[in-house]
Amino acid sequence: MKTSLAKHLTQRNLFEVLGYNDAVREVGLMGQTFESLQGRELSIQQQTWLDFVSMNYLHLQTLPAVHQQIIQDLSTWGISYTAPASYIKPSLLPEVEALLAQLVGAEETVLFSSTSHIVNSILPLLAAECTLLADEHAYFITKEATEIARYRGASLHTYRHNDLDHLESLLKEHAHTGLCIVLTDTFYPSESRFAPLPEIMSLLETYDAFLYLDDAHAFGLFGASPDEAQPLGYGGGGAITYFGLKLDRVLYAAGLSKPFGVPISFLTGPKRTLDYVRTLAPHLKHSSTPSLLHLSAAKSILTENTTHGDAMRQALLENIQRFRTLNPDIPFKSPVHTPFQTIHLSEEHARAIARQLQERHILVVFQEEPYDFSKGAALRFVFSSLHTHAQIDQLSQALHEIFAQDQYRSALHAI
Repeated sequence: MKTSLAKHLTQRNLFEVLGYNDAVREVGLMGQTFESLQGRELSIQQQTWLDFVSMNYLHLQTLPAVHQQIIQDLSTWGISYTAPASYIKPSLLPEVEALLAQLVGAEETVLFSSTSHIVNSILPLLAAECTLLADEHAYFITKEATEIARYRGASLHTYRHNDLDHLESLLKEHAHTGLCIVLTDTFYPSESRFAPLPEIMSLLETYDAFLYLDDAHAFGLFGASPDEAQPLGYGGGGAITYFGLKLDRVLYAAGLSKPFGVPISFLTGPKRTLDYVRTLAPHLKHSSTPSLLHLSAAKSILTENTTHGDAMRQALLENIQRFRTLNPDIPFKSPVHTPFQTIHLSEEHARAIARQLQERHILVVFQEEPYDFSKGAALRFVFSSLHTHAQIDQLSQALHEIFAQDQYRSALHAI
């Protein structure tokens, strides 16, 4: 009997593993196609929708100076150059690497096309006689890379999410066996909190271990010297600068996509390790460099970040605070300064509310049985510096109308 690929995948339940379940499809979060984009408004089937889904927090790419520089660079560079960076690379690439190194306080960085390319290059390279200790809620691509590394000879263990005692017990058990690498995200957007990075760094010193950090959600958003006026910190250098961490025991991966709207990522860490990566990483040997268009955008945006970034982070903070002020009776699960604002509800109520918001042409994130609330569902509202007060007011008014209905008013406090 012949078996189709789709049937095989369904039998393996991979669609469920990836979260592509019927509930998400039914609400309509998946499968949407928009025809144009203006600020945080999407045109879907020639109707205007408000976007509280996109994780592009700062929108520096909308600045006129960035557009002008990209247009100018197009005449010099064109769109792309197809060759691996290990053989030949445009001068734009090391210029972007230098700007990123300056931003995070590193000696140097190495560019990749994505954090997926990074982790799938690094972990298999380090796999032989290596022990990997991964947070149970580390990002999906990190978990997939650890499985490849295990196939290559690594010993893989998982510690309970943000559980320092459990991590230390694993370090005690395995640190003497050779190279030991802890793997965690820096900032978990679903729960809007950081991993206990200073405490993990202390454990690394004690047990002579190393750390792989995925800073996809904090880089560009958080920065140095957070204070009462700006709890996100300044500069946008990510978790490393936010906590003032040293890089001598850290492999640090981050991307420009979420904060700056450019699909480029980078790795930094000890210089000798980076030299090793440049020489042997398969994605640098066998894949082309990021497009020249993206390199041009990255260079221009990183430059503009030095003068405009903190103002945009302040605008983002003010937008979040406005939303929270307009909705004082909603028991959000997120701190007031993070762009993911979350409500926990029953799956039935969350799905119905997501539908009602879509009837009002408002897109929000709906997640069934997320890890931060496995007994129900979550509605998440993703904010940016580009949202207008009118758009935030429109979302708030919609929520007021929905939660004024008896079945939803009680649902807010039933979980």
